[in-house]
Amino acid sequence: MEYKSIFSVNAYDIGNNSFMEFKVDIDKSLPPHKPKSFNLPLKIKEVLQQYIYAVTNVGIMKTSRSDYCCLIFLIAKSQEKIPSKHEWSLETQMVMYDSQEINSLARDSASPIGRI
Repeated sequence: MEYKSIFSVNAYDIGNNSFMEFKVDIDKSLPPHKPKSFNLPLKIKEVLQQYIYAVTNVGIMKTSRSDYCCLIFLIAKSQEKIPSKHEWSLETQMVMYDSQEINSLARDSASPIGRI
């Protein structure tokens, strides 16, 4: 009980870095990547909306109007039992981001982390 404050209470209690801001330097000479959009089944859309609502409420993510974006999708947490479309929830699925295209547009850091 003495160290209760250092343990996570829920899945979204991962801490927040408020003393340092991180910015990604994007090469503006390259056009922004816009992945092909596709329709999602209603159940998947509901699960993604729940996730986005939860992570924006706790401050893990924030809304943006950037020209750059990445794909977001769900995969099953357990390969042993892939849930049917009626069982899809945040408990049975993981939210994944495909940020390969954005990473390819990012410039390398000019000041690498020093050796300890």
